[in-house]
Amino acid sequence: MATSPDALKALPEGLSPALNSEQAAQYTGLAVKTLEKMRCDGRGPRFVRVSRNAVRYLKADLDAWLASLTVSSTSEQVPA
Repeated sequence: MATSPDALKALPEGLSPALNSEQAAQYTGLAVKTLEKMRCDGRGPRFVRVSRNAVRYLKADLDAWLASLTVSSTSEQVPA
């Protein structure tokens, strides 16, 4: 089930939505499998382990992670 941008805007101000893997993948433009691999490798965005089988991503953490990958030119190295 896809989450519309309007649904995210409907949250009370100040609350960071906790996105599931599918929603986080859609938000970042990555595949769900890529996020899963990044979690195992410890190199992706921060996440919340709600239970053994439930992982959530806070929108603020996704935004911070994406911002940390920002570069000015193609010759600039992306932080590892």
